[in-house]
Amino acid sequence: MKVKYQGNARVQRAQLQTLRRDFELLEMRPGETVNDYFGRVMVVSNDMRNCGEDMPDVKIVEKILRTLTEKEAIPKRSQWCASKKLQLIHDDICEPITPSSNNPCSFEEAAVEEKWRKAMDCEMESIEKNGTWQLTSLPVGAKKIGVKWVFKTKLNENGEVDKYKARLVAKGGKKLLIVSLYVDDLIFTGNDIYMFEKFKNSMKDEFEMTDLGRMKYFLAKRVLRYLKGTVSLGLFYKRGDATELVAYTDSDYAGDINDRRSTSVSWASKKQPVVTLSTTEAKFVAAASCACQCVWMQKILEQLGCLQRQPTTILCDNCSTIKLSKNPVLHGRSKHIDVRFHFLRDLTKKEVVRLVHCGTKEQVADIMTKPLKLDVFIKLREELGVCEVPLGLN
Repeated sequence: MKVKYQGNARVQRAQLQTLRRDFELLEMRPGETVNDYFGRVMVVSNDMRNCGEDMPDVKIVEKILRTLTEKEAIPKRSQWCASKKLQLIHDDICEPITPSSNNPCSFEEAAVEEKWRKAMDCEMESIEKNGTWQLTSLPVGAKKIGVKWVFKTKLNENGEVDKYKARLVAKGGKKLLIVSLYVDDLIFTGNDIYMFEKFKNSMKDEFEMTDLGRMKYFLAKRVLRYLKGTVSLGLFYKRGDATELVAYTDSDYAGDINDRRSTSVSWASKKQPVVTLSTTEAKFVAAASCACQCVWMQKILEQLGCLQRQPTTILCDNCSTIKLSKNPVLHGRSKHIDVRFHFLRDLTKKEVVRLVHCGTKEQVADIMTKPLKLDVFIKLREELGVCEVPLGLN
């Protein structure tokens, strides 16, 4: 959906209005933990505070307690420790959680060990100190809400036990609408079609907007899928290996169908600032950009005590580009190229960099410019130093 705002103040008012609706519509999802639900409520609450809304903690707590499941019971009172007169848990509402390591799954399991009793004492002291809840009689017609203990063993960076943490959290969950706002774009999802329509109609009543239908492309999904498939990969640096700086440069040609600019690849993929008239010219511009990065890297390495006396090798798979960087006779074919890109010729003449031809199959930069067969992709990925990390080093 496209929302048309004008002016920063109006944008902020619109964002705040959306956040207020988000806050009112927030409810737990089926199967969602209270920790996760509490986190989502706090995200919306903090965003509202950033927009100038007065959001006292008591309002947030009331919201959480009001929107939990209907079937839960209010915690019954019992004593589990002499230092505590209140015990906010009972068999009929104690819900087991997925065990992690040796963490207890219930109050009964935790109460047996002193370390968990101390952790629960600390949690109760924190609740009482912050005035999080108040014990009161259940009003007539009010819905009951249950709570449960969640136990977690916290580890330090060495994998050793740092502390034992116990949290008393509310339970429950029903339906939910999630709204993501970026400048003037809205993306929303949830588990209730009626809520979708109600939300869209309320937004159309308030703002001028266009419904673009179901989302067909979302970059974050592709990024997450990529990360999921590469969690076992890492960069390998071999001790005592050669420290010579070597670069690969490449580009596509007129890859952007809107402005027909090419994309350079060296240390990163970046669209070129000019429109080129041939593949040779596109790769010449890419090589010039790569040469500038090489000069910068040489200075960085020099400051780190790694002085390279030989020219930095830049590997390129286009012979005409290499000739153009060395031979001024080709000036007639390149006089229209921006002067700044001829900086490459100057660096080549001074032997700061050296352009060397490499075959297409050895062009590592291809992995950044075009789709490849799996075996070629894996080969070039290994050339970059990316490899499977041994299990013990994960």
